[in-house]
Amino acid sequence: MQLCINDGEGLVEALKLGIGLCRLSDMIMQAELASGKRVELLSSSRPEPMPIHIVCPFGRLLPQRVLVAIDALAELPQRG
Repeated sequence: MQLCINDGEGLVEALKLGIGLCRLSDMIMQAELASGKRVELLSSSRPEPMPIHIVCPFGRLLPQRVLVAIDALAELPQRG
């Protein structure tokens, strides 16, 4: 059987059904791993973390919601 899913939540549901293995982000799998329902395989083969870059227009006031999002991203724990 071949299955093609292009949505993180759909992949988690497929994993719950025992359909196969998948590489997903920590954010998507956090609850599943914390509950002990899923375990991480091949942790020594994790890819290097990818940086997040924020691009904002110069000289403009940014909406409060954008500033809050930027602050939240800056507070994310650094993996490494």
